Amino acid sequence: MSGSASASQDPHHDPSVDGLLGGVRDAALPVHPRAGDTINHAWLIGAALALTACSQKPQPPAPSVPAAVVAAPAVPAAPACTGDTELVPGVPGSPGHYIPSDINPNGHSELAHRMRLMLAELTALKPAVEAGRAPRIAAGHERIRCSWPTDARDRDAAFDELAVAYLAAVAAYHEAPAVDTFNGIVQGCLDCHAHTCGGPMVAIRPLRIGDAPADAQPGIFD
Repeated sequence: MSGSASASQDPHHDPSVDGLLGGVRDAALPVHPRAGDTINHAWLIGAALALTACSQKPQPPAPSVPAAVVAAPAVPAAPACTGDTELVPGVPGSPGHYIPSDINPNGHSELAHRMRLMLAELTALKPAVEAGRAPRIAAGHERIRCSWPTDARDRDAAFDELAVAYLAAVAAYHEAPAVDTFNGIVQGCLDCHAHTCGGPMVAIRPLRIGDAPADAQPGIFD
């Protein structure tokens, strides 16, 4: 008996399977008399499902959602440095914690040490200014307003006013680097030390490009 005759006699026969697979059924799987066409139909249904699944195009993966960007923590602003800033005990250069010095066996206060660094910087920059170049002055000079002085009584309103004038001279030099504005910085140093702590003026005078100012007085760093 042919395959088509068997199919017409089988009450479980599904004509749609024959239409889907055509002649695949008879060629792929021989009829087993004992198993009957029911087994053939089960195999055909499974094969149809497998073919259907294979014919489907794989779907691209869903685009990944980027993780939320975590904002970087804000950088805290530098603490204010004015004549009213409270000085912190125990820092290098504060009373009882003077900075070792090669010229002062007692060490230097924070302000004296900072001013020595400023003197060294200006001394190194002077030849470049004389040659017509415009080197920038490093940051940190503004800290003179809130550094421990050798004598706490020297940190008064007059000193802070002179420190502000000196910093204005530094800003003027950065706006228009030239011999005149560089000399303005030097004059700011001299004006401050003419008010208090005149010793360093002898070391400051040679910084001036040209003639030294008449109000310069001899002295050394404390």
